[in-house]
Amino acid sequence: MKIGKVLTTVALGALFLGACSSDDENVQPVPQLQITNSADQVLKVEPGDEFKMDLGLQNETDRVTWSADTLPAGLSINSKTGEITGNFAELPSRLYSVFSNIKVVADDDTTNANSSIVNWHLLNLAEGEPILSVNAGGKESFTNDFGETFEADKYFTDGIVHTWFEDQEIMNTPQREIFVTERYGEEFSYDFDVENGKYIVELHFSENRWDGGAFRRFHIDIEGQTVEEALDIWKEANALNSTGTGKFFAINKEYQTTVVDGQLNIRFYLSTLGRDFPKVSGISIRKFNE
Repeated sequence: MKIGKVLTTVALGALFLGACSSDDENVQPVPQLQITNSADQVLKVEPGDEFKMDLGLQNETDRVTWSADTLPAGLSINSKTGEITGNFAELPSRLYSVFSNIKVVADDDTTNANSSIVNWHLLNLAEGEPILSVNAGGKESFTNDFGETFEADKYFTDGIVHTWFEDQEIMNTPQREIFVTERYGEEFSYDFDVENGKYIVELHFSENRWDGGAFRRFHIDIEGQTVEEALDIWKEANALNSTGTGKFFAINKEYQTTVVDGQLNIRFYLSTLGRDFPKVSGISIRKFNE
């Protein structure tokens, strides 16, 4: 099996370093090395699939040596051809993952080297594709880079909507649209009509008000079972963020559940330990693949 099916490509400007030049009109400059196929890419993957991607150059030369930093475990780059191959040693349990800041370098032993930063956004098909997603607090629907459509906010009972600055940067996500809107309140719920069976519920959060822990703590019930007690989204984001702040930093929480009555129910309610209301920015539901 092969993976590496590119769904969306967003061009990145290549970084050209050290191209040779001369004031002597009789001396021709060395052609710049230009890496191809090095844009941000969205890929559908399954565990065990063979990965193959050829970076390539517009100006070929036999002297080029290829290298790459921070490749995912299980992948390697051919130093002579620039081809990346292998099998992903492990895919995260989350449906989506981002391998960012992969630095690929083409060097011909002169000052005419070229490097480019590549970001791969992976859709883990082993986790099941979404069957329904909601942009909590959002007035409009949109489709993300993975082809998943987030419907405008619906299926809710109670709560208040809020939108942060439209240009607000949200770290740890390529889909900031989800995290600049939210539904919040002392208690609110979402109820989705689905077929009976097993599901994975993914909840999307970003603490956009407080820059510290213990301000916002809340409980979450799914299908009548408590899955979170006194959840502190700032604290969890802060633990993931190497810059040391949990504010404006996206996190995603996953839960497995079984529906037997044709409706999937999610309830958010205030903890006595918190000083601010529960909130959620997005909800994704997908069929559990056994």
